[in-house]
Amino acid sequence: MTEDLQTRAETPTGDAGLRRGVMGGGELAAQAIANIAPSAVIAFTAAAIYTTASNGTWVSFALATVVILSVGYCISQFAKRRSSAGSLYSYAATALGPFGAYLTGVSLIIGCFGIAAGSLSGSVAYTATLLNQLGIPIHGVAAQIVLAAVLGALATLFTIRGIRLSARVSLVLELVSVSIITLLLVFTLVHLGRALSMPASST
Repeated sequence: MTEDLQTRAETPTGDAGLRRGVMGGGELAAQAIANIAPSAVIAFTAAAIYTTASNGTWVSFALATVVILSVGYCISQFAKRRSSAGSLYSYAATALGPFGAYLTGVSLIIGCFGIAAGSLSGSVAYTATLLNQLGIPIHGVAAQIVLAAVLGALATLFTIRGIRLSARVSLVLELVSVSIITLLLVFTLVHLGRALSMPASST
């Protein structure tokens, strides 16, 4: 099976591949961290899972970790033999043929649109809240549409300017987000710890 994949991967398919030397190790690490989006996982995923899994949340995380590591291992085996800008589409085309590539491509398109829509809507909501707290009123559908257009244009600009800039900006945003979330968690734990340590007042 491995030899078959390697033989098929070496067959020319018209894919020029990726340009060399565009991103260094730092940019690759930045892109990987940004794609994982640890801030979103900390802020939303754990709480969302806990509402349905309760004490079984750690089991859900453990199973998800096994699945992710398995998928990552499969992708790494293809990546060792072929570097391509086509993402999973190219790998599916190599191993599963045109129909498998078609299904993978459609799934990637749906996933990209879903992630883009969710990220943009979340960015608009949080940015509007921040601006309102700073005294800049953002109310109504029109204002939110304008804000979405501005944020979408910025994201598009970073993407067009190059993957290196996009990766660095994404990493900075993730580091800032994780730092803020960590500070809030520490503050909450300290505040709750003091509140719990105080003796209840008698009535």
